[in-house]
Formats: sequence, C-alpha cells, structure tokens
Amino acid sequence: MRILFLTDIHANLEGMEACVASVADHDMIVNLGDIVGYGASPNEVSDRSRELCDIFVRGNHDKACTGLGGIDDFNPIAGMAAIWTQQTLTPENFEWLRALPQGPIELDHIWPEKSASSGQLKVQCVHGSPLDEDEYIIVMRDAYQPLCQQVESAWRRKFGSSLLDEVIDAVGGVGPSRPFPLVTWTGDEFALLDDERPG
Repeated sequence: MRILFLTDIHANLEGMEACVASVADHDMIVNLGDIVGYGASPNEVSDRSRELCDIFVRGNHDKACTGLGGIDDFNPIAGMAAIWTQQTLTPENFEWLRALPQGPIELDHIWPEKSASSGQLKVQCVHGSPLDEDEYIIVMRDAYQPLCQQVESAWRRKFGSSLLDEVIDAVGGVGPSRPFPLVTWTGDEFALLDDERPG
C-alpha cells in the first residue's frame, strides 16, 4: 500500500494541489494536520482535504483557528492569521476542523494481517510530538524522548512494572538474559540499547 502523507498545508491550496499532483500513484492520503492557518484559502483547503484525504490528525493551528487552543504561544503573524481564519471559515468548515481527532492515530487497520499475527507493525500518525500535539520536534532528541516513553509503556503493558523496574535497577550490569529489548535508564530518560537479546 502506498500512502501519501500531507502536513502543514496552512490554507495553501496551490501548494496542496501541487503536492498531490506530484505523487500520482497512491492508495490513500493521510493528513497530519495544520490544514489551516497563515494561508488565504482556509475554506477551499478544508473542502479539498475532505474530498482527498482518508485519515486526519488535527494540528495546533487547526485547534487555534477553531478556538480549541489559544494563540499565546504563536508568533504575532501566526496569531493574527488564526484570528482571521476563525472569522473567515464557513460554519461547516469550522465545525469539521474543530472535530478533527487528536493524535496519535494508529494505522494498524491498514495491515491487519501483520499487526494481528505478530503485533510488531504499529504506525502512529501525529502532528508534533506523540506526547503533546502542540510540542514541536526540531532535533533528534525531541523525537527520541517520546520513542523511549513509548518503549517503556509497551514494556510495562507486556511484561509488567516489576520487570521493568528490575531492568532499571540493573543499569550498569549486563541486564537480564531474556528475549526482549534491553532498555536502560540514563537518569532522565530511557535508552534502547539493542533490539533483541538472546534468550
């Protein structure tokens, strides 16, 4: 399956159309948010997004332009654009944008045979960080922290807190000899040391 991911369109209809036209062969489109904000065509881009896209995740500008989030953290231009967009949106588009789902959205239903049989294929779609849709990922460390927290959460669900605590307490040692990833605690975050340990 070929998936086209669109993100941060910011009401730029011409840019959106150019992106879609440049990738003619795709099976579905996933929109990762910020459909509106900044640009001059919020209604046209909202309408076109509904026509083209199969899955949506809301962005921080979608929230701000519909009153779900504030503009206090926006720069002055982004804040003015959000206010203008809110005043320009049709009632239908305003409500549609307001109802967009918060990420992360999982795409496991796309490959059900893989996710059901092995449980290993898991794709999450987010706008910003998987931990906070309003948080930007700018450098690798910004992406690394949510990944480690996802590993910790999955570990706790699969093996329980006591086993994770055992591994954390064993930092500096070899770690348990079990067939699962070795994760270490570095003081303020988890680190994945290798992807498979011998049984």
